[in-house]
Amino acid sequence: MSTRLLVTGAAGYVGRRVVQLAAGAGYAHMVRTHHRTIPEAQLAGTAYAVDLCDAAQVAACFDAVQPQVVIHAACSNRSEAAIVPSTENIARAAAAAGARLVHISSDTVHDGEHAPYAEDAATDPCNNYGRAKVAAEQAVRSLCPAAVVVRTSLVFGIDPLDHQTRWVVNDAKSGKLVRLFTDEWRSPTWVDTLAYALLELGNLNYSGVLNVASPLALRRWDFGMLMFDLLRITPGPNVQRALLRDSGMERARDLTLDVSRAQALLRTPLLTPQQAVEQIRMRS
Repeated sequence: MSTRLLVTGAAGYVGRRVVQLAAGAGYAHMVRTHHRTIPEAQLAGTAYAVDLCDAAQVAACFDAVQPQVVIHAACSNRSEAAIVPSTENIARAAAAAGARLVHISSDTVHDGEHAPYAEDAATDPCNNYGRAKVAAEQAVRSLCPAAVVVRTSLVFGIDPLDHQTRWVVNDAKSGKLVRLFTDEWRSPTWVDTLAYALLELGNLNYSGVLNVASPLALRRWDFGMLMFDLLRITPGPNVQRALLRDSGMERARDLTLDVSRAQALLRTPLLTPQQAVEQIRMRS
């Protein structure tokens, strides 16, 4: 296909994988944006440096690129202040350009007390990151109504290792205390599953919210043990079971997502963490 694709946040974990898989998904013309962190030179596509929080820079980028599909993968939980303004600028520019916008959101928009969550479930986050993601979703729905807002959960992979798993592994190896919750449920999503789904959604006529995540939720403890096993690491006594009530942290208890709509809509199979691990093992 000759569709012009713009991927924001190409230096980030999800954006990088989207860029790597885009050509195989049929996108021949691609531009990838970055801000402070410059992506690897071997990544496909044309690099474009832009501060997404600067409306003029975003407008200039869209004028130069003339994208037909935009996958907004920029902004992580380490840059909460940038989530809303950058998303507003992207949504406004995509609408003006008539581009298809695929925006990545999070299961943290929910309160964790009424799982499983379908796409029309109420949003009531318990922390600032979740509140920023809700505001970003609202901006997308208001400024670019034809967009799709993809809610996902706990994205993981090993090539490279995702940030959260790397943190857990490094602390476990160094002897630091690692507490994995036995009463917190998430829907861990393989980065390849998410990236392929995002690329597919770029060419589907679907608007509104869509949950794209594992169809099987796991406790953080069980997911941690699965990743230790995949990486052939035997956790020591410093890796301990924990309860949310003892953590003193603002964390939702159960953010299980109902992905039945995505399973009916997408060709991309939504793999469970165990199925993803088997795929990873077959590749290694």
